[in-house]
Formats: sequence, C-alpha cells, structure tokens
Amino acid sequence: MKVVVVYICVFTSFFILGYAVNLIFFEGKNIYLTLESSFILTLITTPILKVLKDMKNKG
Repeated sequence: MKVVVVYICVFTSFFILGYAVNLIFFEGKNIYLTLESSFILTLITTPILKVLKDMKNKG
C-alpha cells in the first residue's frame, strides 16, 4: 500500500512540475506529452527511491 501512495505522490509532483513548465514555455499546448513524461519519470525514479530507502534501513 505504501508503494502505491509513494508512486501517486511522485507522479503528481512530476506532473505539476511538468505542467508548470508546459504553461510557461509552451503555453499549455502539449498536455499529453506532460502526462507521458511524468509517467516515464515516475517509472524510472520509483525503483531508485526504493533502493535508496533499503540502503538507508540497512546502514
């Protein structure tokens, strides 16, 4: 359950950041690109966060 919550939080933060960049630089034209890139970034960073958490708990 915690993994799902972390995944949703990371996805939401990437989406908000990407949406802000999209509004500033591209005037809100590519919302689907923002969704796709935030999803991919979340898939990349979630395992890294899990490994870092496991390393912290070991040491």
